[in-house]
Amino acid sequence: MSTIIDVVGFHVEEALNILSKYEFEVSIKETHSPKSICKEGEGRVIKQIKVNNHVKLTVSYF
Repeated sequence: MSTIIDVVGFHVEEALNILSKYEFEVSIKETHSPKSICKEGEGRVIKQIKVNNHVKLTVSYF
């Protein structure tokens, strides 16, 4: 059984640091609210999916 690390709500940089300690491969998908189409504010993880040793993060900016 592999460890599941929940990084939803974390800033992107912090989430990447945590996941790298556990040697996960990470991919990032960016999403934006309809009201904001540019990268303003802090990027936060709003969703994560773990498949084997790969974690897919969805990030939005607030």
